[in-house]
Amino acid sequence: MTPSTLKIAFREWFGVPPAEADLLATLYNADGQFIPIDDLLPDHDPRSVRHTVHQRIANLRKAMDTEAIDSVPRKGYRLSEVGLAEIRGVITSIAAEFQAAAVALQEAA
Repeated sequence: MTPSTLKIAFREWFGVPPAEADLLATLYNADGQFIPIDDLLPDHDPRSVRHTVHQRIANLRKAMDTEAIDSVPRKGYRLSEVGLAEIRGVITSIAAEFQAAAVALQEAA
């Protein structure tokens, strides 16, 4: 999946706003590695304060398994093994849906 497709998929699957989907894509692309909070601050948002990141993480935790995101207080975040597995499951499900739709379109043609 392309980065933009991944973000759209996260918005649709987890029902989160674009900013949370962007953050989730960043965490996913880090493949479980710790990311400092300052690296997660949105450059385009003039209200880029740490609270923004913490709130977006809280929103993601509500949308996903609560164990999906690990934190190091005042330092940063990473996707846990639970979070990585959940997202990989989502990607597999979406890929299967796309494949089924492609087959249906091909059969209809």
